[in-house]
Amino acid sequence: MRLNQHQINTLKRIASEVFGTEAKLMLFRSRTNDSRRGGDIDLYLTVMDKLNRAEKLGLLYSVDQWQRLRELRNQITHVYPDNPEAIFIGHHRLVAHVPILLEMHEQIAKAAAVRFSAV
Repeated sequence: MRLNQHQINTLKRIASEVFGTEAKLMLFRSRTNDSRRGGDIDLYLTVMDKLNRAEKLGLLYSVDQWQRLRELRNQITHVYPDNPEAIFIGHHRLVAHVPILLEMHEQIAKAAAVRFSAV
């Protein structure tokens, strides 16, 4: 991993201050490869307490399912940019999840309508 300890500590501190102590950071792409040079610092931020609360409120069917969809999205957009076959397979897998995504959208829209109709 091409980050020094000071950089790691700074990123962790800022994530904790902004998103809370449950926030988890994961480094991905070029900075995870010690043989490469340059590149952005690509981080994946998880905020499990927010996802768990959304699940309890019925906004998400499952936090695990949300994370699998998020990983699929990351694979399609970041991991295989030069591999059309992998992108096709990823899009095919994503299309299979459209009903779940539509259901999540409907649940969130209903909850927002109830919450904000009183405003």
